[in-house]
Amino acid sequence: MVHVAICDDSKTERIYLIKALQKFFDDRKEALEIKEFETGPHLIGSIENGSIFDLIFLDVLMHGLDGIETAQRIRRLNATVPIAFLTVSPDYALESYDVFACGYLLKPIDWTRFELLMNRIIADRERASRSLAVRRGGQIQRIPYEAIIYVESHANKLIINDRRAEKIETYGKLDDLEKQLDDGRFLRCHQSYLVNMDHIVAAEEDFTVSTGARVPIKVRTRKAIRDAYFMYISAERR
Repeated sequence: MVHVAICDDSKTERIYLIKALQKFFDDRKEALEIKEFETGPHLIGSIENGSIFDLIFLDVLMHGLDGIETAQRIRRLNATVPIAFLTVSPDYALESYDVFACGYLLKPIDWTRFELLMNRIIADRERASRSLAVRRGGQIQRIPYEAIIYVESHANKLIINDRRAEKIETYGKLDDLEKQLDDGRFLRCHQSYLVNMDHIVAAEEDFTVSTGARVPIKVRTRKAIRDAYFMYISAERR
């Protein structure tokens, strides 16, 4: 079951989007539940009361609290739920980056653009479900790719730093782990470090990640590594 929220003060626009969503998920043979909201505060209140959504569509221009402000408040409650904006002008696309929006759709909604956006959102969801199997003692532990912030290597020991601030130690070589992950979000930024670019919050002489830790960048190839990171985030935001 896919849970979708639509927040738009236009009933007509909500109906059109509902029909598009129903067609898309019917074609995929996936169950769908949609909740409609006319204002940002109503949506926020629903989330505060425990509603969990797999995807949120937000109209940018709404009476009272607009879509950007609503998204900012949602991000304080849920940092990862995909948010797509509905707008009459592409001028708001840049503002959507500040709340890590997964995309935006121009009104009136074009089916081809809608389908492209939805396919990308589904691909991101499937990508987020991937996990790494590591051996700890006599047990195998699975760590979701999205939970890995960075990995550091010391001799033959690998230390996986995850988003719970836990350090998971296992034995192996960073070269082998990099090949095993085989995922575009991971960047080899140093001989002894592999970083998940989704968790980078600042790129200076070193990377700063979401936990506040600093991950070193190899000095000789610093420009190339930073360029690779900027290319990655630019592609993610298209």
